[in-house]
Amino acid sequence: MNRKTLEYMEERAKKARAIVDRIHSLTRQAEGLDSATYIEIKNGRRNNVVDMDKRFTHPGNERLFALIVSTTQRLLADEITLLEQELAEL
Repeated sequence: MNRKTLEYMEERAKKARAIVDRIHSLTRQAEGLDSATYIEIKNGRRNNVVDMDKRFTHPGNERLFALIVSTTQRLLADEITLLEQELAEL
C-alpha cells in the first residue's frame, strides 16, 4: 500500500465516521420525540417563533402538537435514509 492509497482510505474513513455520528445523533433525536412534551422553534436571533407545551396547550392544539412531532420524525427518518445511502456509496 502506498502513501496515496493510505491518504485516500483515511479520508474515506473520516467521512464515514462523520456520517455515522450524524446518523446516531439524528436517531437519538427522533427517539426522544416519542416522549416530547414541549416544542420550541427559534429563529436565528434566538427569538421563539413557536413555543408549545403539550401539557398546557390550548384546546385543539393536541392535534397540532402531534402533527409537528410526527412530521419532524418523518423528516429525520428521511435524512437518516439519505445519510445511510451516502455511507453505502463510500
